[in-house]
Amino acid sequence: MNDETARQSRSDADHFSLPSLSAGAASAVSERATQWWTPADEAELDVLAFELSRSYFQHRERCAACQPGDCPELVAWREHLDECPACRGDAPLTFGPPCSRKAEFIAHGDTCVRCNPCPSLRLAIELVLEWREARELLSRAEWLRAERDRIGGRAA
Repeated sequence: MNDETARQSRSDADHFSLPSLSAGAASAVSERATQWWTPADEAELDVLAFELSRSYFQHRERCAACQPGDCPELVAWREHLDECPACRGDAPLTFGPPCSRKAEFIAHGDTCVRCNPCPSLRLAIELVLEWREARELLSRAEWLRAERDRIGGRAA
C-alpha cells in the first residue's frame, strides 16, 4: 500500500459513522459514498436493521446472557465491596491486599454468560455490519462502471 492509498483509507475512515435507527440508514455510509449509495441500498439496510432489532427481543426471551438485570454474582460482588475496604482499595497499608473474594469474582467474569456479551447477538450485529461494508463496495463498483461507461460514451 503506497502513502496515497494509506492516506485515502484513513480519510475514508474519518467519515464513517455508525448507523442510527432514528437518523436513517444513510448515516451508516461514509460521506463520499453518498455518490453511489442508492435508495435501494438504504432500504435494504433498513430491513436488516429492523429484523435485527425485532429478532433481538425474541432472542432476549430465550437467552441467558441477554436477560434483563445483573448477574447474581455481580450483585453479590457489589454488596461485598460495600463491606470490604481492602477490595475497594481503601488504604492498602491499613487494610492490606484484597481478599480472596476479588480473585474469585475476576475468575467468574471470564466464563459468566451474564457478564459477557451474547455471542449470538454479537455475531448478528457483525453480519449486518459486514453486509453494509460489502454492499457499499459493490455499489461503488457499479457506480464506477456506470461513470466509466458514461465518460466513454461522451468521448466516442
